[in-house]
Amino acid sequence: MKISCLSGSRFLTAGRSLDLSFASVVADYGELYRRTEHYGSWGKYPPLIHTTFIIILYFYRCSHNGIYSNHFQKSSFMKKITWRFVFTLAAFFLLSGIKAQTEGINQVSAKPMNEIDVVWGDAPPSLPKGAKMAVMAGDPSKAGPVTLRAMFPANYKMAAHTHGGVENVTVLKGSLYVGMGNKLDMKTATLLKPGGFFAIPTTGPHYAFTKEGCVFEVHTMGPFVVNYVNAADDPSKQ
Repeated sequence: MKISCLSGSRFLTAGRSLDLSFASVVADYGELYRRTEHYGSWGKYPPLIHTTFIIILYFYRCSHNGIYSNHFQKSSFMKKITWRFVFTLAAFFLLSGIKAQTEGINQVSAKPMNEIDVVWGDAPPSLPKGAKMAVMAGDPSKAGPVTLRAMFPANYKMAAHTHGGVENVTVLKGSLYVGMGNKLDMKTATLLKPGGFFAIPTTGPHYAFTKEGCVFEVHTMGPFVVNYVNAADDPSKQ
């Protein structure tokens, strides 16, 4: 049923004839999202917050078009109960969304530490032997933000591989050779010195090797996995 909207903002009532089905409201909310996306904030909200906005928009639009007046015109008490339920439900979804948005921050909370406090251990079997690794924050075995610190010895090679998430690498000590591609290429690799940075996309096969020792830090999303382009290069299967 098409019902002419009476008043309100452009996207709440739009000043035009609208289909008040829930699907139509979702579609209009998508239009609002696209028009404001360039501000950079909407895309950071978790799904529950978007759901809250959609519910509020739906009931607000219906109320401004008289949908509920026919049902509750004889009972202002029922109308109050309905709106209280709607806003209670919206508040629940909003608070749940905020909690979900901050869980990632809580997961990586770690006490301040100096270099002497870093606890090193052998790297996982998916890396060639000789590497050391330290977990600075987060849990590499679970979903969420993770910060790792790796130590490669001299003349160390890691064949082309990918990870389960974006990987941001910063060299702290020594030097590291890196490159993109399905095969390790020592001729075209880029040398990263202390302070050097390398941002690697999720699906981007890359490789690394050293000529001298190197310590670097990795910011990524767990769970941390290494998927070799060539399965024969996987040390955990050798």
